[in-house]
Amino acid sequence: MSRRDAWLFATLGWDPTWQRRVPARIKAAWIVAVVLLGTVLGALTTIATYLMPKGQRWVPLVIMLFGVVVINGVQVVLRRELLDRLDAEEDQRAAQRIQARLVPSALPGVPGIDLAGHYSPFRLIGGDFYDVVRVDETRLLVAMADVSGKGTGAALLTANLQALLRFAVSQEHPGLERVAAAMNAHLFRHMEPGRFVTMVLAEIDLRARRLRYVNAGHNPPLGLTPDGWVLRLEGTGLPLGMLAGSTYASAEIEIPAGSALLFYTDGLSERPNPEHELFGEERILAVLRASSGKPAKKVAEALLRDAQVFASGAAAEDDVALLVLRSL
Repeated sequence: MSRRDAWLFATLGWDPTWQRRVPARIKAAWIVAVVLLGTVLGALTTIATYLMPKGQRWVPLVIMLFGVVVINGVQVVLRRELLDRLDAEEDQRAAQRIQARLVPSALPGVPGIDLAGHYSPFRLIGGDFYDVVRVDETRLLVAMADVSGKGTGAALLTANLQALLRFAVSQEHPGLERVAAAMNAHLFRHMEPGRFVTMVLAEIDLRARRLRYVNAGHNPPLGLTPDGWVLRLEGTGLPLGMLAGSTYASAEIEIPAGSALLFYTDGLSERPNPEHELFGEERILAVLRASSGKPAKKVAEALLRDAQVFASGAAAEDDVALLVLRSL
């Protein structure tokens, strides 16, 4: 802002940025405050002028002029800070809109598979991420990830993560192990020290009803088969971006018809209540048992509802992402 603009900003309110961007209620309150302050300053100066001896009546006028200069200077600073805050809030909202487009607005319709997802950031934007990609007629890829940290930095990494994942999947039969290793190498080179990403990559063979996965330090996805067996997709490698040369193994499970499987981030399992207890895996499994046979959307709703009831009004402390997969 130029010096001329700063003074016009403070004294006359002619700056078009201020007039255009600041809400009317704030401008109205600002004008009222300035008018009241000016009225009080003028009244005090008038009273002081009459009370002072004739030879010293110039003193209150000098003090008043000094007060006007100070008020104008304070207005310049406060208005600049207000506009900077509005800029930051708009940047946050823009980042939120971008991130909202990264999370699938509609999950792919896949014969034999029922899907439902949910994402709610702890702040305006967050670092959790999930995606579902139809690789071909017989394969479906599911990804669930959690970037360390919160806020804008984590959100930017999730955008990078999705781009990496989509590019890797577009290659000819890359293999989950190679995809995870390539993403790890890229993130290690480009992330700031101390950052890392936990991630589960799962490829579902729709015909054979088998699921092959890599778990890079993420919360083990949990599930139940129709006969009550618990499915738990344990870790097969370190979080992405932690060590340059990390390698990743894969594991495989069956998902017979009637099975339900939950991919989630720790914002769900570590949701606290007022006594500082955590929602935990056992409660997640209890919801899955109670929701046996229900559509994936109903299972997701039950998980979120039970976690909210368990919290008993205690505020969430992390982003929450979950993806329910039912084998039909």
